[in-house]
Amino acid sequence: LDSRQPKMPLENRFRDALLVMDRAFREIDRDSSGQISFDELVSRLAMRGFHDVPRLQQIFGSVDRSRSGTLSFQEFLTLMYLWHDVGPYEVMLGDKESADKVTLGFTRFEQAFLHFDTSKSRVLTHDEFHRMMVEQFAPIYQQPDTQATINELFPPHQPALKFREFLYVMHRILVPQHARPQHPPPPQPGAGGGGGASGWEANLVHAFKAMERDFARFDTDGSGSIDFSELTQGLSQCKQSSELIHILGRLEKFFEEVDLDGTGSLQFHEYMYLAYRMTETGAYSEILENPSDAATVKTVLLFLKDSYIKYDVNRNHRLERDEVHSFL
Repeated sequence: LDSRQPKMPLENRFRDALLVMDRAFREIDRDSSGQISFDELVSRLAMRGFHDVPRLQQIFGSVDRSRSGTLSFQEFLTLMYLWHDVGPYEVMLGDKESADKVTLGFTRFEQAFLHFDTSKSRVLTHDEFHRMMVEQFAPIYQQPDTQATINELFPPHQPALKFREFLYVMHRILVPQHARPQHPPPPQPGAGGGGGASGWEANLVHAFKAMERDFARFDTDGSGSIDFSELTQGLSQCKQSSELIHILGRLEKFFEEVDLDGTGSLQFHEYMYLAYRMTETGAYSEILENPSDAATVKTVLLFLKDSYIKYDVNRNHRLERDEVHSFL
């Protein structure tokens, strides 16, 4: 590797950059669902003066390999790597020190990848990856946890690592588990075992019950509906005034949008749609302080949105009876 670079161990350079990106991911993913929506990213960047939404949409779509409309942390790493073609890292990360760590980290990632890619194939074979780990990361490479991570993410039957995969493997190796973004797994149809509700069904039930509990907290008079004044009582008063103004503006807009019968109050089914709209453009936890389970609610709402799009086979923006049957 380039001897002209400052003499900080490669492991430290990698880890510093990855920890900065961990923190950025957690800040954007305010509900800790492990998925970042496009609107969450737009909201964060708009507050820092970035307004090139078409360019952001282009790069977001290019790294959303699962076509879910959200980014996992692995996909976010790829977005961060490509970000230098979109705008300065300071816009994404908020300060120059963090931006410098990520810029230098990606420079060292590239140098290491190219240096050990002796076949010049733009991938790392098992032998090339092994040589890099022995030469640069020997102490941590010998640890059983590291070997287990490599076997999981770069198994023997996989011929090589692409650069985006290499980034995630190094993240899993170098960043302690307690420092990584923690989140529940997204619901997956058919993920459960026999004899009871599957995993995704259990998540749905859990999310609906959480929203019922939160709705009851707003409904202080027990009327079965909540008006806008009741709704705003749940907002955290600890937030900065600029953030509160931003949240209140969106909350008022969406309240009017979801008040389908025009009564000036929301019943539970309208509240669920409000929760979805707030989650889509920010975070469920913005609605009230200490929600029942913001992460599960967000994960389930985004899952239902993706399912709605998937099963709307005739693309008429509604689900016919047979489409609902296919989903169920």
